[in-house]
Amino acid sequence: MNRLVLERGPFLLREKDNWSYHGSFKYYSNETMFNKEGGEIHPGICYFVGGNSKVCGAALFRLCEKDFEKFRHKDGISPGWPLKYRDFEPYYAKAETLYQVHGKAGTDPTEPWRSMAYPFAPTGHEPRIKEVFEALTAPGLELAQM
Repeated sequence: MNRLVLERGPFLLREKDNWSYHGSFKYYSNETMFNKEGGEIHPGICYFVGGNSKVCGAALFRLCEKDFEKFRHKDGISPGWPLKYRDFEPYYAKAETLYQVHGKAGTDPTEPWRSMAYPFAPTGHEPRIKEVFEALTAPGLELAQM
């Protein structure tokens, strides 16, 4: 099977500044978009091979089943998608393998069902996040389920 992927933009330069939070902002497009009232919007979009995920941290979250359903909010109704989570689930699984996503199923009470476990085990926490995690999971502390 042949596949074609089209990217808008060049490869991101490999330079030290790209590894800092503030350094990545220099790549935002100066493209202007407009809201329905005609006001300018500067969304901070980047156009590079790999898309915005290369600049925003490459976090690959699955949408939940309810994200595909009709939803009433204060400004009206967002219609349901013609395709549902079950239609995308096999592609999520393939993408998680391709992009080497790490995790452990069943630790997030809000996560959707999955046809297979994460392809790679969870990575360790950064030192400060480890401290927060240990404090929040200390014996005697009960976390509320949302």
